[in-house]
Amino acid sequence: MLRILTLSTLFPDATRPNFGIFVERQTLGLAAHPKISLQAVAPIGLSPGPLRHLGHYAALAKLPKQERWKGIQLHRLRFTVQPFFQGRHHAAALQRALIPIVGTIREDFAFDVIDVWFIFPDAPPPSRSAGATTSPSRSRRADPTSTIGATRPPPPPRSATQAATPRACSRSAPR
Repeated sequence: MLRILTLSTLFPDATRPNFGIFVERQTLGLAAHPKISLQAVAPIGLSPGPLRHLGHYAALAKLPKQERWKGIQLHRLRFTVQPFFQGRHHAAALQRALIPIVGTIREDFAFDVIDVWFIFPDAPPPSRSAGATTSPSRSRRADPTSTIGATRPPPPPRSATQAATPRACSRSAPR
C-alpha cells in the first residue's frame, strides 16, 4: 500500500468550504483508491500575537488542529505570517512549523511520499523537509502553461520570424 502525505495551504475548512476545492477533490479521489492510504496537512497562516484574534484570522485560529475531513485524517498546522512583508517570510515560517509535525506524523503514519499542492509557500519547505525525512516529494503547481485538463490544444509554437517580429499594439491611438 502506498502511503501519501498531502500538503496544501489551499484546502477547505469550516470557515471557507469552497477554498481550494480542486485540491480537496483531487485528494479525495486519491484517498478513494484501494491501494492508497492518505493523510493531509493543511497549514494555516496566522498573524502573530493578539492580531490572530482579529478579522478573518479569528475564525481560522479556532479551527481544530486535527480532524477527519470527509474521511481524510487532516492536520491543520499553524505557522506565523508577518503582516506587511508581502509573504517574504512565509516559506521559512512554514518550514519551521512543518518539520516537527512531519516527524510526529511519521511516527504513526510512515508515509512513502509527500504530495505538495500549489507553488508558494508550499513547494520550498516540503522539498527540504523531504530530505530530512528521506521521503520523496512531488509538487503539483498551478501552472498556466499546463495543458492537463484543457478543453483546447495549446497554441502552436511561434516560428523564428514571428518571434523576431514585435507584436503590434492592439490599443487604439489616443484622440
